Amino acid sequence: MSETKSTLIYDIIARVVELCCDGYHLLFQCSLVNWEFNRAASRVLYSRVAISPQFKAILDLRDTGSIPESSNFQSATLPQYASYVHSLEVRGFMTKRRTTLPETIAKGIVKFISLRRLVFAPITYHEDLFVQVLHHDILSNLRSLTDLTVNKSCMDEGVVQNLVAVNGLKRLTLFDPGRAILQLLPDWLRRLSPTLTELHLKNNCGSVTPGVLKSFTPHVENSLEAFTLGLSYSLTDNDVFTFLGGLSKLKSVHLSK
Repeated sequence: MSETKSTLIYDIIARVVELCCDGYHLLFQCSLVNWEFNRAASRVLYSRVAISPQFKAILDLRDTGSIPESSNFQSATLPQYASYVHSLEVRGFMTKRRTTLPETIAKGIVKFISLRRLVFAPITYHEDLFVQVLHHDILSNLRSLTDLTVNKSCMDEGVVQNLVAVNGLKRLTLFDPGRAILQLLPDWLRRLSPTLTELHLKNNCGSVTPGVLKSFTPHVENSLEAFTLGLSYSLTDNDVFTFLGGLSKLKSVHLSK
């Protein structure tokens, strides 16, 4: 009887905590009430982890490039919280200096066994920021990962081969895709075809030519439900709409003007 009552109480607490999901300060206060509130609040607090340093107008020579105090990344790697993490975002103004951040991020991601969504899209960064994550095939071993967003930080020739080794994605977003990734994208789409339903190519898509679009068609024509295409002066309206017309399951499309 007491076990049933305890479960019922936790279920109610969990629903109450869900109503506070957008208020991180309120969630933190909830986590201090008692063990049941802590457990429920922690699941929400750590479901989304973000590293996103703010812009600094003045160069701080003492800055070691460590994880910002505003981020919940470090505490999320603790054993009691790591399994709660479903989304990880690395954005903002990451340091351009060589630091231990690549190793820190790589070690943390390994612990996020339930990770479903990953965003690697920093505005500034050191060229080796994601080298360890990509070179050690860490992403390929994330069995729950279905949503991946990356920008140029992951698409240089030195690491792009490792990026396209990721399988099982349902949603793929590429910001400013260049020639290095576009040359490999058709084969990647072929391997992703059993699962992929959304492909989003955003911002500068100048390297997307009519030939590139045509190379996608055999791999997405019967599966793609959502598609985004950024600005490309290499394409005519006819090129774009011919491609879209070949997508039999398309439900949503966004085209940049």
